[in-house]
Amino acid sequence: MSVEDEAPPDDLSFIGFNQDATSLAVGGIFGYRLYSTKRIEKFDVVYENYTNISLEKTRNIVHLVFAELFSIIHIERLFSSSLLMIVSTQAPRKLRIYHFQKNNEICAQSYTNTVLAVKVNRDVRFKYMVVCLENIIYIHTVKDMKVSFLVSSFSRFDRVCNKFFIICIKLACVSSFAKADVFPVIHTIRDTPLNASGVIDLSSTVNSYLAYPGSVSSGHVQLFDVSRLSSMSAIAAHTSPLGALRFSFDSKMLATASVRGTVIRVFSTESGNRLYEFTRGIKRFVTIYSLAFSMDGDYLCSSSNTETVHVFKLEKAVDAQNPNEGEEGWVDYLSKQASSYLPTHMNDFLMRGKSFVIAKLPAVGKRNATALPVINGKLHLLVATTDGIAYVYEVEPEVAELTLLRQHKINFKV
Repeated sequence: MSVEDEAPPDDLSFIGFNQDATSLAVGGIFGYRLYSTKRIEKFDVVYENYTNISLEKTRNIVHLVFAELFSIIHIERLFSSSLLMIVSTQAPRKLRIYHFQKNNEICAQSYTNTVLAVKVNRDVRFKYMVVCLENIIYIHTVKDMKVSFLVSSFSRFDRVCNKFFIICIKLACVSSFAKADVFPVIHTIRDTPLNASGVIDLSSTVNSYLAYPGSVSSGHVQLFDVSRLSSMSAIAAHTSPLGALRFSFDSKMLATASVRGTVIRVFSTESGNRLYEFTRGIKRFVTIYSLAFSMDGDYLCSSSNTETVHVFKLEKAVDAQNPNEGEEGWVDYLSKQASSYLPTHMNDFLMRGKSFVIAKLPAVGKRNATALPVINGKLHLLVATTDGIAYVYEVEPEVAELTLLRQHKINFKV
C-alpha cells in the first residue's frame, strides 16, 4: 500500500505483505527493507537496501541515476522468492525488477504514465505480473529469469558515491543487454475507467483472476481471467465507487469495499453471487486501507483511517435441505427464507453481519496494511503502519477485542 500524499521524512512511503503474509516489505525515501513475519517475537530482516544520508543530501542527488534505488513508493515480492518489483518517486513510470540475493537488476520496464499498482502471482503453470496505470492495465508473463549482464548494487550510499562513474557505465550496459522478453506483455486492457488510486487485485495461486473497477461512478467490479486472456463476469458490488478489492488465497472469493467504507461484501468469483455482507459502521464514512483473508478463507479483516481493525468470520452457508439441528441453524435458515419476501433495501440491512472481533490500534490516521497469517499454529492479525510500527494480535474467538501481543519497529531509524 503506497501513500498518496508526500510522507514526512520519518514515515514510510510503502508498506505491504506478500501473497501468503510470510514477508513484509517497507519502503521510504532512504530505500527499502524486507522482514520475515514467521515469528511473533521478532520480525527478522531478510534483506535491506537503504542509506542513512540526510534528507537534504538526498534532494541534492535526485538527478543521479542511482537515486532511483531510493524514494520507494511500491514494492511487490513474489511469495518468499528473491524477485522484487520496485517503483520509486524519482522514476514513477519505470518498473525495476530485481533479484535481491544476487544483487542484480533483471530488467527495467518503462510505461507511458505513472505506475499505480503492481501485482504478481504464481499460477500452476506460469507466473504473471499485472501493472496498473490510470486507464490501462498491462499483463506480463514471467519467463526466463536469466540476464545477459550482471551488475552489483550497493546498499550503502557512500559506496555508491565512490563508484559513481562505474555505476553509470554499468547501468548503460544493462539497458542494452537486458532482454525485453524476460517479462513480455501478453495482453493490454485499454481504456479502463479512470483508476487514480490503482484499485486492483490479482489472485495468488490456482486461478489467475484479475479484478479492477468497471465504472468511475459506481462500484462495479470487472473480473478478467489472466490465464485465458478473457473477460469474466461483472459484479455490481456497491452503489459508490470502489475503494478496495481482495481475492481469497484460493481465488474463489472476492472481498470489496466502496469509497464510503461502511459495508464490506464478499462475492463468489465463479457465479458472481454475493456470499457475505458485513457492516463496518454506519455512523461515518471511512477510507478502507486494507482487506485481507486468512489462508483458509474462514476470516476476513479490514482496516481504515480509524483506530479499529475489524475481523469478520465467514460462516458457512446453511444447507437448505439439511439445516443444522441446533436452534441457531434453524433461525439462520428461516431468516434467509423470510428475507426473500422483504424489499431489497430491508433485506440488505437485516442480513448484514457484524465484526467477529476487533482490534484497537494505538495510533490513528496512519495508512496501514493488514494480514491474517497462521504463526506457530495459531491465527494472528498483523497490522503494519506507515509510522514504522507493526502490531501483532492473536485472533481469539472468545473475546470481543483482541489483545496486543507485540509491536515491532519497522522503520529506518537507528
